[in-house]
Amino acid sequence: MKTLLQRLLYQWKIKLNLLLLAILLWFFVVNQQVYETEMQVPLVLAKMKPNKILVSDVPVTAQVKFSGPGKDLLILRYIQHPRVELDIHTINYFYDYPVRTDQVVLPPGMNVTPLAVIEPETVKVILEDEYLERLPVVPRIEVTPQAGYMVPGRVTLDPESVLVVGPRSLMRRLRKVETEERVFVGLNKSRDEMVPVARSSKRLRTEPEQVRVHIPIDRIGERKISRVPVQISRVPRSRRAIIEPSTVTVRVRGAAGRLAGLTADSLLVGLSYRDWKPDQREYAPFITLPPGVELVDLSPSLVRVRVEVLEPR
Repeated sequence: MKTLLQRLLYQWKIKLNLLLLAILLWFFVVNQQVYETEMQVPLVLAKMKPNKILVSDVPVTAQVKFSGPGKDLLILRYIQHPRVELDIHTINYFYDYPVRTDQVVLPPGMNVTPLAVIEPETVKVILEDEYLERLPVVPRIEVTPQAGYMVPGRVTLDPESVLVVGPRSLMRRLRKVETEERVFVGLNKSRDEMVPVARSSKRLRTEPEQVRVHIPIDRIGERKISRVPVQISRVPRSRRAIIEPSTVTVRVRGAAGRLAGLTADSLLVGLSYRDWKPDQREYAPFITLPPGVELVDLSPSLVRVRVEVLEPR
């Protein structure tokens, strides 16, 4: 056993070199032989007319049969790829384009011949005129603030509209576009985020492709505002309406930043003379508040209205 192993290892370097040389010679001979093989190659459309859009589904690859030396076929398959290129510069609207071997583009230096295009035999090319229009963007944003915080007002976009480009058949039904859907949870401060504009079709594009979404966040607070005047509208010139008490105290809840700017004069508490009835003494005034501000309490909740007839002048 030891003698056999010694014989195998005797001058092993020379034997290994001879084996490698034999493999290289075999590889060289094999790669010089001519073979036939099929490959999936990219299929591309070239030289489309300006202001045209492709609306048909075109295959992205073609099955092509090639003939050539083994080494060139290996390079073609794994390193330098061929392609089928269809020149559509003469097409205005539609054409069933036959796919032929003379449309196969080979890398330079390849001694390879395309024998046949197995599939597709033809490619249906349908073009439409390009149409563009500026359309509003609608945010698809869901916000859940952290406890004790709120979204004062609305989520805003910059820009609020984008230029949409697409085929006329799609564009004539389009009235708006939307952002991609985003969900924000646990926010305790305002946030800006770039969000892509969603495309309802792969044949549409927008400029720009993204918009900046601004999500306002503010702490929830409460504030009491005293001596807010109660007003009455639509009083005839021949009458004088007297409200008792003439002022009320308002307690409101909302975004702290908005509450800080409120004053007695910035709130509208009032009645309409049209609601006045001679046999009714007390009325509940209405109150108009800014967006994002809600009423907690109005004190007193009822006021009295006394109407006097004025002497004609």
